[in-house]
Amino acid sequence: MAGNNESPTQINYRPAQPEDAHLASRLIFDSFPKTATFVFGLGDAQRAKAILTGLFSQPGHRFSYQFTDIATQGGQAVGLFLAYPGKGQFWLNYHFARLLIKQYHLIEKIKLIRRSLPMAFVQEAARDEYLLANLAVKKGRRNQGIGEQILSHVEEKAQQAGSQRVSLIVTLDNQKVRCFYERHGYKIKAIHPETNQRAGHLGPGYQRMVKELK
Repeated sequence: MAGNNESPTQINYRPAQPEDAHLASRLIFDSFPKTATFVFGLGDAQRAKAILTGLFSQPGHRFSYQFTDIATQGGQAVGLFLAYPGKGQFWLNYHFARLLIKQYHLIEKIKLIRRSLPMAFVQEAARDEYLLANLAVKKGRRNQGIGEQILSHVEEKAQQAGSQRVSLIVTLDNQKVRCFYERHGYKIKAIHPETNQRAGHLGPGYQRMVKELK
């Protein structure tokens, strides 16, 4: 899920490396803590972070270093984003699921499948869109315009990749983040409510937002 934050100072970007796993996994977790805790951690936030850390350094899946860029300022990491063309999301999700299920014993595997299966029906991006899967800024660097600069960079990368639209998912109860994206031209295209049973853990649901790039 995409999180944000916002004032201008030069931000640079570099491709993430496997050795960025500890830093990157914490930031990725911060962009969707409820979902990561409930699904990946089976209710345990620290376990979710550990799993993301362990899998980040492996290639070929949606939470891999291969699809992550680190935002830096003055040589220090201040945030990141994870993004890729929508046409590749099925296989990236599939490979992530294969790696993820290996982290659990039999009973936990069943619980994981039950918790994650409903989310498989949430469309994140169309094939011709560029998916901003995760965006996060370090807690001490928020509200300084960094999120805005990262978002602009993502849109440039999308155009370079031949995409004319960027899509993302925001939770229904995160009004601040939704307003951030609306200010930058994103519009709600679909709403995916959660069931009452799951809403207590995950919130009321998700909204897909899309921006047409000029």
